[in-house]
Amino acid sequence: MLGTSTQRTTTRSFREAESAFKYHLVYDPTCQTIRPLHPLPEHLLLHQLSFLGEVFEKEKAVQHASGNVNPHTGEISGSFPSLHKRLVTDCREWREKKGRCVDVLSKK
Repeated sequence: MLGTSTQRTTTRSFREAESAFKYHLVYDPTCQTIRPLHPLPEHLLLHQLSFLGEVFEKEKAVQHASGNVNPHTGEISGSFPSLHKRLVTDCREWREKKGRCVDVLSKK
């Protein structure tokens, strides 16, 4: 039988794993920000999920999404143009096609 501290650790680890899948941080091209994949419930605050990673300010989020920042060092490593206009256009096209998947990587 598991001890009380082991049960608490297991429960906490399970909740963190569940939150990592449900609330992982994504780049939202429509508002150019990093946000959780799903809205957080009222009882949960983003700072309580620090294990998910850092939420960057807008400019840094755009640079990361454009591939200009080394994710391991945080240093600028490229000078690719912002993908914002293309991503927003692709998102609108996706919505217009009633949610059908659009392979945005194969578009030119």
